Amino acid sequence: MSTYQTNDAVLYISEGVCKIEDIQTKDFFNEQRRYYVLRPIYHAVAKVFVPCEGVALQKMHPIVKSAKSITEHLQSTPAEPWMESDPQRKLHFRTLIDNGTLQKRVGVYKAILEKERALQEQKKHLRTQDERYKKELERLLIEELSAVCGKDPVETEELLKTI
Repeated sequence: MSTYQTNDAVLYISEGVCKIEDIQTKDFFNEQRRYYVLRPIYHAVAKVFVPCEGVALQKMHPIVKSAKSITEHLQSTPAEPWMESDPQRKLHFRTLIDNGTLQKRVGVYKAILEKERALQEQKKHLRTQDERYKKELERLLIEELSAVCGKDPVETEELLKTI
């Protein structure tokens, strides 16, 4: 039984906001499985096939239905606690980005911004992995907000600068 329907907009973490073009059975590697066929909205990428069951599905989330809900999360969500251990932080943040709610992704983004500001005062920079997470989260948040508002991502980018 499918959780999503054709034409639903979803956030697929590795690709951003996508439209479900179809749900079909395919034979990949001699195994018949049902797949969501996704088409990224903001990137000219080939179709993405996501199994209707299994681990990959955990990285697919419904997008929020209202811009107000996203802006409320951006304003009211507290930053996730910062873990000084790089391996622990990497694992924790990756889990929240991949499997977490919009609120958790916003919390991770805010934690990275707070750390970046603190480091800038010391004339230091974020670790490479934290910088990658920041850019990934910016892309995901901008795309989701753009999809909900029906605007170009460049227009909605300014909203993130208000955090």
